[in-house]
Amino acid sequence: MKKNKTEMQQTNIEHKDAADVATQLMAELGELGDSLAQREGYEQVSGLEAVWYYLIQKYHWQPKKVREMRLNDIYFCLKEEKF
Repeated sequence: MKKNKTEMQQTNIEHKDAADVATQLMAELGELGDSLAQREGYEQVSGLEAVWYYLIQKYHWQPKKVREMRLNDIYFCLKEEKF
């Protein structure tokens, strides 16, 4: 089934919005990771890696599983943390 021009434009907008959300979420998690690294005294990791390391240490989750998580799931897991 072919999409008309309006449907294609809407799809492009949705993809752009999703990319913007992902970029914003990545930036927020990076800042959160930097705060975590400082608070926890991490010397070798920062940004998203610090977030991953924190989740591995706190919940004893496997590194592979943590790295496979979607960004919004990682954000959800950290929502109630006090930074």
